[in-house]
Amino acid sequence: MEGLFFILIAGALFSHAWYLLGLYNDGRTTGVIMAAISAGLLITLTIDPMLLGMAGSDAAKVAQVTIMKSIIVVWAIYTGVVAAQGVWDFDDRALGFFGVPLAAFSVLALGYFASQMPDHYDWTVWLSLSLGAALLSFIAILLFFYLAIPFRALKSFSAWSMLVLSVILTGIGMAILATGITV
Repeated sequence: MEGLFFILIAGALFSHAWYLLGLYNDGRTTGVIMAAISAGLLITLTIDPMLLGMAGSDAAKVAQVTIMKSIIVVWAIYTGVVAAQGVWDFDDRALGFFGVPLAAFSVLALGYFASQMPDHYDWTVWLSLSLGAALLSFIAILLFFYLAIPFRALKSFSAWSMLVLSVILTGIGMAILATGITV
């Protein structure tokens, strides 16, 4: 679940970055890609976790999985909103304001992964999940400041940050799926 999530959200961020850079001729291209990724993210909720829920008390196991699933749902909503914005040409500001709950959930996950998981897991597990949550938090904050306020000077910085950080998120997801990071 975790590795597939990081790969899918990295694909969504990469596609959205291309859209922000103006490399798609039509916004519908982004809309269709994001709709497919949104469906894929929701499907990951049905897959068993590879790393989380394996160590700690029963309450800690449930909390770990619940936090990861809430992150998946929130970012699936993000991809759905970008898909709707791309297909129907809605205003970007709504997506920018959705950066607030995106950032809140991502920072919450970062706090949990960085503070609670070192007690139960090897450093590779909690560090990879904490790094992924930190990168998603940074991207969500950038989306808010670029699209909601809007600071148009952040356009290139936001797009290039999403582009580069999506590659790092893909690496984290690939490491998890290839069992380079195990419990």
